[in-house]
Amino acid sequence: MRIIVCGAGVVGFAIARQLASEENDVVVIDQTQQLVDRVMDSLDVQGVVGFASHPDVLVEAGASDADMVIAVTHSDEVNMVACQVCHSLFEVPLKIARIRSAKYLDPAFKDLFSREAIPIDEIISPEREVAETIVSRIQQPGAFDVSDFLDGDIQVAGIHILDHCPVINTPIAQIHELFEELNFVVLALVRDNRLRTCAKTDQLFPGDDIYILYRTQQRERIFSIFGHEEGQARRIVIIGAGNVGLTAAKRLEENNSNLRITVVERDEKRAEIASELLNKALILQGDSMSPNILQESGVAQVDVFAALTNDDKVNILSALVAKRMGASQTMALVNEDSYRGMVGPVGVDTFINPRTTTVSRILQHIRRGRIRDVRSLHDGNAEILEGEVLDTTIFAGRRISEVELPSGVIIGAVRHGEHVYLAGDDHEIEAGDHIVLLATSEAVRKVEKLFRVSVNYF
Repeated sequence: MRIIVCGAGVVGFAIARQLASEENDVVVIDQTQQLVDRVMDSLDVQGVVGFASHPDVLVEAGASDADMVIAVTHSDEVNMVACQVCHSLFEVPLKIARIRSAKYLDPAFKDLFSREAIPIDEIISPEREVAETIVSRIQQPGAFDVSDFLDGDIQVAGIHILDHCPVINTPIAQIHELFEELNFVVLALVRDNRLRTCAKTDQLFPGDDIYILYRTQQRERIFSIFGHEEGQARRIVIIGAGNVGLTAAKRLEENNSNLRITVVERDEKRAEIASELLNKALILQGDSMSPNILQESGVAQVDVFAALTNDDKVNILSALVAKRMGASQTMALVNEDSYRGMVGPVGVDTFINPRTTTVSRILQHIRRGRIRDVRSLHDGNAEILEGEVLDTTIFAGRRISEVELPSGVIIGAVRHGEHVYLAGDDHEIEAGDHIVLLATSEAVRKVEKLFRVSVNYF
């Protein structure tokens, strides 16, 4: 595919890196020469310096032959105009834009982004997406990552293996034998920051991370097997009343009236806005790095401390201080790659990567074949995909155990009508079934083909 990425900032760079790694023809546009040079030096992409909304710049980027444009500059207006120009002048089939301002996303103006108005096919709001991710993780204690599949009947969660995990040094196959009444599949293992598919002979050790697929209704019992029995959060402190922090606080208020939420914001004007928009949360105006402010927020008694400012250093350091003061669980919003390796060792429980969420949304439009849903894992090292089986695919007419999969791919679950079967169940896959599987980054292209054709090309 020929894809134009407008914007070479943090999000644009991450998207270009993912797309280029899959041998797409990628062109990146940015008005800053330094950013264009960086992306061209680091990735196998082309670069154009200029305003992404200008027709002549889009011509230079090859818009007339483009299959998709992804506009993720820092300006909502530039993103919207770029999509409009690509539609009106170049008839680009698919247009995706990042829109950050809540004013444009107000449901009262839902027709704004239609083909008759501003023709954008998919709106991406990283702030909203990240806020939803944070809310989901708060509501799923014990997991550092969680996603729903098969209409919510199945979840895939990332879990830390800690020292007190009761199944340490136990082969995966034996864990299944011990808890045969529970349905789960350990899809992947992360050890020494390297992800690979998990084998039944693998044993788990403290410091490992696993990605596990399970029936949603069995979540609590399965988590307890791996040493996670954290209760639902009742008291939460959020640092930062920016777009992410404020949206997360509003969603938490809407979802759970029993939560006690405290928001700490350094900027006085922002704190005033938060006090107007939030109904029940306590707003404290002050420096989150101040022990006095943290003590006033009641951090020693909180179940979740979420540092969601625009400053990675502030987020990591304040979460670290909060942990030492007694916070049960800490999470930090971290954008820069250079800081991510610090998160586990310094004592922060979970980091939130805005790029992972954004890239996952975009991948749903990139993936070919009958791919219905995509989630990126471990900074793009693997993906969870949900796909629909066609008569022409190699899945049809075979039992789950009989499907010959390429290296780096593992089936997790299959939906047939109203029934969901997990790997290991005796089910013959039929056309129309939905399959959830994990694929490492090297195997994703092969998975796309699995959902398109029935040929033996491996």
